[in-house]
Parts: sequence; structure tokens; C-alpha cells
Amino acid sequence: MAKPSEVDPDVLAVATRVPFTLSPSGTETARVHTLKINLPTTGSLYVRVKRGTKAVGDFELSDDYNAIVQVPIPPVELSIQAKGGLLALSGERKISIVSRGVEVIEYTISRVPRTRSITL
Repeated sequence: MAKPSEVDPDVLAVATRVPFTLSPSGTETARVHTLKINLPTTGSLYVRVKRGTKAVGDFELSDDYNAIVQVPIPPVELSIQAKGGLLALSGERKISIVSRGVEVIEYTISRVPRTRSITL
């Protein structure tokens, strides 16, 4: 794996900037921060925090922070958030689905006649 010192302006010129959003921390003084990114592939990610970035109490980062981190393969997850009868016969008809690492979800919804339903 490359070292952060090997990332020079020529490498950065051909690199792709990755947009991110900062997830809120539990406390103002958290030591670990979570960034949400969307990457199409796995590999390495160059992280730079510039000198002078302010923290709580107006403390400033004295030197640039540079690191290269491995981007893991996200686990593939897909689940339906309800058990039993999924859709009500009247009112709002929504299915809550949670997915992670899945680009496309295809599903079919069918109606079961009352004569075929089983009640436990």
C-alpha cells in the first residue's frame, strides 16, 4: 500500500475528488467522526485534513493530516422491516425496506385471497 508521502500534486491531478457528508457525532468532543461516501469500487482513499482546521475550544490542527485508508467491500443486506401482514386492506400501503450495498431491488407484490390466508 502506498504511503501518504507518495501522494504528490501529479497524483492528485488525476485523482477523483469524492463528495462526502459528515454524520452528526453523539457529543461535541467525539474523537471519532463518521463520513458518508458513495464509492463505486473498493480500493484506497486518500484523506487530508488541512492545517488550521479548528476543533472544539478553537484548537487548531498544527500540521496537515494525511492518510491512505482501505475502502472495504460493504456487506450486502436486504430486509423487509415488517413481519406478518405487510399491507393493510385500507389506509396507507407502504413497505419499509432496508438495503445496503444493493444497487437495484426488484420485487413483486401479490394479493392473497382471504380464503387462502392462514391465521396463527
